[in-house]
Amino acid sequence: MTLHSNLRRILENRGLTLRQVTVEAGIKRSTLSDWLAGSRPRELREVYRLSKYLGVTLEELLFEETSTDNQPMTVDLYFEGPVRIRIDRKPNGANEK
Repeated sequence: MTLHSNLRRILENRGLTLRQVTVEAGIKRSTLSDWLAGSRPRELREVYRLSKYLGVTLEELLFEETSTDNQPMTVDLYFEGPVRIRIDRKPNGANEK
């Protein structure tokens, strides 16, 4: 998972500060700092809120942009206990069934 590198890149490219994101997205500064340091998110709800604020998808925040292998991925996120989410990538232009 590359949340920390994707988040850092997006913030730098947009010239956003942690303070701005904290105030405007409503996410604790300590949470953002933890994510930038490489900690895994504990609440998908917060990552989702951040993705909406930044105008990017969860996939853009959580995974490498350059991955084109279309292999299933598993990411561990924690809610009231461990939850496993599987996201299957489809090649660009693939028809949905």
